[in-house]
Amino acid sequence: MTPLAGSAKGADVSDYTDVSNSTWAHLRRDGITFVGLKASEGNYFKDPDYQRYTRAATTAGLYVMPYVFANPYQGDAARKIPGKGTGTAQAVYAWDNEIGAAKTIPAYHTSSLTLPVVLDIEADPYAGGSSQPNANQCYGLSKPAMVTWIGQFLTEMKALSGKTPIVYTAPDFWATCTGSYAGLGSTYPLWLASYGVSSPPPVPGWGSATFWQYTSTGTVRGISGPVDLDYLGPIWQLSVLGIPITPIQLQTLNGLNAQGAGNGRAVTYSSSSLPPGLSLTPSGQLTGTPAVVGSYRVNVKAAGGLPPAISFTWDTLLAVASREAIVGVPVSVRVRASDAEAGAPSVVTARGAARPDDQSSRGDRRLALPAWSLPPRPLTYGRSPRSAGPRALPSTRCAGTVTPGPRST
Repeated sequence: MTPLAGSAKGADVSDYTDVSNSTWAHLRRDGITFVGLKASEGNYFKDPDYQRYTRAATTAGLYVMPYVFANPYQGDAARKIPGKGTGTAQAVYAWDNEIGAAKTIPAYHTSSLTLPVVLDIEADPYAGGSSQPNANQCYGLSKPAMVTWIGQFLTEMKALSGKTPIVYTAPDFWATCTGSYAGLGSTYPLWLASYGVSSPPPVPGWGSATFWQYTSTGTVRGISGPVDLDYLGPIWQLSVLGIPITPIQLQTLNGLNAQGAGNGRAVTYSSSSLPPGLSLTPSGQLTGTPAVVGSYRVNVKAAGGLPPAISFTWDTLLAVASREAIVGVPVSVRVRASDAEAGAPSVVTARGAARPDDQSSRGDRRLALPAWSLPPRPLTYGRSPRSAGPRALPSTRCAGTVTPGPRST
């Protein structure tokens, strides 16, 4: 995936990565502008390199995004195994011992290069082991309990840091362990880990991922072994004609830093290339109802921001009614074009077959066609949000063969 110009690039460094002091300057010269640094894990681990890495990275001019690897495991009374504490307790542990500690240089509250703290909540790596024998990928928590634990952490960390924390997660984990909870997107930015796709998939409640971790096998000069790499989004947006979008808050690195203590300059956003029906406030919020089908390149000026410009693709699609199908049996979708060119046919036909993972609430299998694209890209058959059904751009310029596409969730 190669994003449009204007996407800030980042990399993650954990306790498994050894980075020399000189490497940070290499990262900056190679176009990396922010780094995620592990500060702590649960209520039991303080990363021994966090202090050194924070000081070296900021000295090189890199923004630092501290992250806390969550462990919401609540123990096993029968085996006398203690839990790892509440979300509140783990936020306090991370803040008091690492992120907000007096020994941390530069100080989090006053530095112009510190980004909001990240809650890293992902599948339990210790499930079934001796330390967490009764856990599963959701740490043994029910969906409501997981949502409560996450809320505890975010509330406490916001109070401690003065900045709105960021949620790092993966689509499968969020669906499985929170039940696709949609109540955080209006408040907390999302950092989404999603690999092998051309753009990050939608997550309930969020209009767009603020950060996208697009690979776990990247290479970076000066760091041996695979590295997680990231973009500051958005990269690509999908909307449906006539349906209001979930509001999207655009962000810049210095804008994220400026929360709370008032560091940095205010960022003012403007654009003359928005899809019809959408509007952008000076503070960077995108809202509205898409009015015209098409594919648009959106260019946003972020005066006073880093990056100073943001560019991404926005596709507005026509929703086609859902059609049931039997697994493995070919089906067709025919869309009458509304913008037929002289001499061009007025009907576009696509064929595909439903897959076992496309399932309706009644247990039937459904055809799921995501966004169709204009040439020269081929039409792609993959997986789309179940609530929308098959979709197509109603244009006679569409041509190609429907082929299996990557799963987005």
